[in-house]
Amino acid sequence: MFNSRTIIHDYELYIPKSLKEALEKLGAEGTKPLSGGTDLVNRLKDGREKPAAVVYLGKIAELKNISDTKDYLEIGAACTMTEIERILEPYKEFRCLAEAIHTVGGTQIRNTATLAGNLGNASPGADTPPALIVLGAQVECRGLDQSGNIVTRLMPVEDFFTGPGKTVLSKGEIISCIRLPRQKAGSGAAFGKLARVTLDIAKVNAAVWLSLEGDRITGARVAFGSVAPTPVRGKKVENLITGKIVKEISKESLAAAVSQDISPINDIRSSREYRLSVVPVLVQDLISAACKRSKGE
Repeated sequence: MFNSRTIIHDYELYIPKSLKEALEKLGAEGTKPLSGGTDLVNRLKDGREKPAAVVYLGKIAELKNISDTKDYLEIGAACTMTEIERILEPYKEFRCLAEAIHTVGGTQIRNTATLAGNLGNASPGADTPPALIVLGAQVECRGLDQSGNIVTRLMPVEDFFTGPGKTVLSKGEIISCIRLPRQKAGSGAAFGKLARVTLDIAKVNAAVWLSLEGDRITGARVAFGSVAPTPVRGKKVENLITGKIVKEISKESLAAAVSQDISPINDIRSSREYRLSVVPVLVQDLISAACKRSKGE
């Protein structure tokens, strides 16, 4: 019987203090990285994961760094959700991400969970990816080459996911930080989520980023979660609303565009029909909120 307090599988635990040491350990077969552990620890308890070794990343100073430049805000992979919420408080341009983070579980979860872990877990219903995608965020990944040197690659968050629970990370490679580009004046973004109860995984979630000139939308990014095998861009919706005044966007045209962007399924949390019916309403609300924020409201 599953015991939520006991891990019955034996494994080696490593607590490296340098990034290179961690990457060397992670190169071994059967080794898993651990940061917040809000997902991995549960999988260890119920036997879904049986690694030979676990490498804890929380003591690596480099992964806790916060860097603020004129071009971007860089957040280390080992920063907890709670820490990131506090970091983002002065940045109105990143309010969309703070909203998404605040919906991830309860306070205890956010005190432990990391943004990098939310990405690396690659759940189709994860809350932070849509917000990160519309903000144009990038993931920095690090691993070792054949000579044992640390190599870095940078990619948009929207290119990071390859399927449910799957990402572009190769064996021994980890997320080292998330980069948030500074947002231009006259833009705003908003995040929204529908779930059975407050702390539950999303039935659907979405984020919208807009730039405006007067009341006309001059640029748009839309992203959805829990409606496809991975978080997805809403390209049809983006094309529909770009160039339009918000009041000109009809509910019917928005619903038609949304239905072409998403491919929801029936599952334990919701039905395909429900998702198809509520996502256009959610997006319409987020367009309105993003417009207000782009005007400084």
